[in-house]
Parts: sequence; structure tokens; C-alpha cells
Amino acid sequence: MSALAVVQLRSLGAAYTLSNAVFRNTELKHLETCPMNGQALVLFQGSPTNILHAVAQISSNEVIASSLIPEARPELLQAYYSLSNCNPLKFLIIIESELAGPLFESAQLLLQQDLKIMDFRIPRAMGSRAHAILTGEHLPDVVVQELKDQGLQVTVVNEISENFRRFLSLEPKI
Repeated sequence: MSALAVVQLRSLGAAYTLSNAVFRNTELKHLETCPMNGQALVLFQGSPTNILHAVAQISSNEVIASSLIPEARPELLQAYYSLSNCNPLKFLIIIESELAGPLFESAQLLLQQDLKIMDFRIPRAMGSRAHAILTGEHLPDVVVQELKDQGLQVTVVNEISENFRRFLSLEPKI
């Protein structure tokens, strides 16, 4: 597994500059460059050293936020690209953020706690916040507090009713 870089930039031009630096390094794997309402997001993978070298190629004034996720779980990118999701279990935890990186970091942390990602979205439109919805059988309170301490909006919906579970379910509703 390689590290995942999530870099949020002030402009699409800065994102293309970073993407060019990523493509120049054959040890890095470019995943995505996307505009985000006057900002841009670049995702790529590789060794932490190569990632840091690529990010150093752009002005620090252009970087809004960056996150380096060592040994990113495959489920993280699968959920980001909407290639996998799951039905709700006993509870939901909804995490919201203005920044993409902390959302990836928190989802990675919760995947390590055996939670599953139901929904993971980084909006590209005005006024929208990024969010992840995860579900599981047990959620340690210390994890919720840790996420809140990082400035994330965290909501836990406990003991999901059967009707709400069916509403959220991926199964056909006939």
C-alpha cells in the first residue's frame, strides 16, 4: 500500500502545476485533478518522500491544505469514486468538513476501527461541504471526540430504526 496525498489548492493553475510535477515522477501515481468552486483538488499516491518532493514544487501560498495518509485503505478510494458502499448497520457517523484532506483522514481512521463507508463526497459546487457517512456495529466515544477536536462537524445517529435502515438501504424499495 502506498501513501495517499490530498492537496487542496487556491487555483486550477496551481493544481495543474502540481499535477505536472506528479507526472514527472514515475514513482508517483496521479489519481485526479478537479476544479472545486474557485479552488482545485489533486489526489495522488506514492512514497511519502516522493509526495513531499512533488508538493514542494509549488508555492506554499497556493496550498490551502494538504494531507498525507500513510497506507491508505483501498476502501477509501473505492468509496470516493463511488465504486463501493454498504447498507447501514447499528449507527451512522456523519463527518462534514470544508476541506477534503481531513475528511479522507477521518474516514481512514474510522476504517481502521472496522467501520464501513456508506457515502463519501467531495463537492465541486459552491457552498457545499464535503462529507462522509460511515456505519458500524460499535463506535468508541474517544474516536468521536478526537474528530471533533480536529474541528470537524461530527454527528452520530445511534440505534437506527428499521424503517430508516430500509430508507437508507441500497436494496430496491418495492
